[in-house]
Parts: sequence; C-alpha cells; structure tokens
Amino acid sequence: MGNVAAATPGDIIYVNSSGGNDSNNGSSWLYAKHSISNATRTVIINGIVNIANGQYTGASNTEITINKNMTIQGQIETGTIIGGTGTNWIFDIQPGINVVINDLTLTNATNSYGGAIHNQGTLTLNNDTFNNNTATYYGGAIYNGIGTIIETNDTFNNNTNTSGSEGVVWNTNGTIIEIKDTFNNDIPNREITSPLNGIYVNEVVPINVRPTDFYYVTKVVFTINGNNYINIDEQMVGVITGITGLSDGIYNITVAVYDTANNCQIQTVSVNVNNTQASANTTSGLYNSTQLVTLTMSETGTIYYTTDGTDPTISSNVYTEPINIPANTITTLKYLAGNTSKIYTQTYTIDTIPPTASANVKGGVYNTNKVVTLTMSEPLKYLLHLKWNNTKQ
Repeated sequence: MGNVAAATPGDIIYVNSSGGNDSNNGSSWLYAKHSISNATRTVIINGIVNIANGQYTGASNTEITINKNMTIQGQIETGTIIGGTGTNWIFDIQPGINVVINDLTLTNATNSYGGAIHNQGTLTLNNDTFNNNTATYYGGAIYNGIGTIIETNDTFNNNTNTSGSEGVVWNTNGTIIEIKDTFNNDIPNREITSPLNGIYVNEVVPINVRPTDFYYVTKVVFTINGNNYINIDEQMVGVITGITGLSDGIYNITVAVYDTANNCQIQTVSVNVNNTQASANTTSGLYNSTQLVTLTMSETGTIYYTTDGTDPTISSNVYTEPINIPANTITTLKYLAGNTSKIYTQTYTIDTIPPTASANVKGGVYNTNKVVTLTMSEPLKYLLHLKWNNTKQ
C-alpha cells in the first residue's frame, strides 16, 4: 500500500472511500480511513470525522452507533453520500451524546423508527439532505426519542413510513428546533382528511386536519375562495367544525400550515356543494294495494330514477309522471335530483293477496275427540280469531 501509518486516535480523522485504508491512522487525506464506522471509533471525544466526496455504503458505512461527542463533516452536501441501499439505517446517537452532522446526503436508509437516524442525544444538522429514506413506523428520515434536534437549512425529499404512521421527522419526548428546512414530496406535516375533492349534498362540509409532525405545527389557516375562515394557533390540531350555510357552487378550500420557523405548506381541495333535494310522497313500507309514487325536487330540474335497485344516473329513466308500484312485488325505487344530488332510496312491499286458512280435519260428526291443526297460507302478523258454537274465541 505504501505510506501506511499505525492507527492512532486523533482530533480530526479523514475518510476517503476511493483512496483510503482502515489501516491508516486517518490523520490527513494522505493517510485517510476507508470507512466511516472505523473513523467514528477512532476519533477522540469532541473530534471531527472529515469525509471526502464519494458513495459510502455497506456494513462499514451504515448502522453506526455514536457513543461519544463528535462532528461528522461532509465535503459537499451533494457529493458526500451515505446510502443504506434499502436495507440499513445509518446513525444511532446514544443518550447524552452531542453530535453535529454537516453537508451530507443520507439516502435509501431504512429502519423501524427513523429511516436514516435514530436520535436520543443532542443532534445538530446543518445543510444535510435526506432522500428516499423509509421507516416502518415513525420518522421516515429521523426519529427523535428523548433527545434534541436542531435543524438548519436541511432538505427532505420523498421520505416515507410504510405502515402509514406519521412524520418525516418524528418527535416523541424530545425537542426539535427547525430553522428554514425544506420538505419535498414527504409525508407532509399536515394532511386534510376531509373534505376531499368531490360533491357535498344537503350536509355540512367537514374540515379535519391531522398534523403529521405534531411538534412542528404552530398555526393553521383555512380559507374558502381566498377568504379567511378559521385561524388556529395551537400545535395539536384535530377535527374542526364543519362549514355550514354554503349555497350551491364550487368552492376552493385551502389549508395553510405553519411550523416553528414560519415555513408554510398549503393544500387545496375543490368542493362542489349542491343543496338540491328530492322527495317521494310515499315512503318505504308494506302496503296492501298498488301505489302511485310522486317525486318532487326543491328546484326546477330533472329527476332520474330506477326501480331495479341500481343507482340512477343521467342515463336512467326520466321522471315525468307518478310511478306505478305493481301488486305483489318488492320494489326498490332510487332517484336523484339533477345529476349531482345524493341518491334517495325507497323500498315498497305490495301484498294484495288475502291470507287463507285450512284445517286438517273436515267438518262433520265424530264419535271421538279430534285434534284440529290450522294452516295459514302465509305467516300471520295479527291474531287469528276462532269461533266455537258461533262464539268468538
């Protein structure tokens, strides 16, 4: 190898994936280490691990437990890249440990809690990028347990949680101080669970915001067609009272969410409110005669209906006259007002056939006792009256 020196601790340890060797002492670029894990073990307390540009992957560059104070310094944020290759996490910072990480890109890492970093100490991040990291549960990029994280000018791209749990940077019992970070295509620090794009008919339009990074959210502002509706200054935002009294029309509802550094993320949905109603003069029930059902609507327009139980569309029957519900049928009538109202349903059972009864013993004179069994043509709903010697029993 040449120029190989004995491995001794130092206050600055250099790492170079292309020209280094873990047998070197890491005291300069000439004697650089090859792997990050070797450098973090070698560096003295409060020392610096200085990493050259390059791709760092594999067991010697990932799943690194940090148990002493240090600074980990990349050469250029876009050039010094540590990759988990979809299988490994990168750093686990132990309780009580102070770590500064500057100018690195951490990518394709995975873990149950904190795809790239699991922090329990004090972690300062400056000009770092987190790309495509994945957590099974919380913290697609970073999980902060009992520690403190200070973030400055960091960028988060496409970090996710496979279980559907929340948080790109997830905080449990620690503290996060965020200064001008950028989030792109990550699970946002808010999501509108309702309303969704679509039609809302004859009902309140609900608004429900769930912040996915609870400890980041400081203010939520709603607007309807550009006009402020609700302004909430609190971190934990849950269900917000629904919007009532909207006339027919299309509304753009926007929610703007602010974090501790006054960064803002915005989501807008389009809601079509249609207050048109339809009704039937005869409601669902059991009837002993045919029925003529009249449909009406709350404003001028067309009513569409079906009688086979399928949902009506604008291609269904057009209502022009009362609908005949025939005898001895069970008919499900569905109808809507115009092409955007909700679908109404009525079910009619028409039974015009009187029940009959028969006895197993015919009338006559007998010299022994008889047990008479009566059989009905259909189940009885009301009490059967019998007469014995013309007396009602």
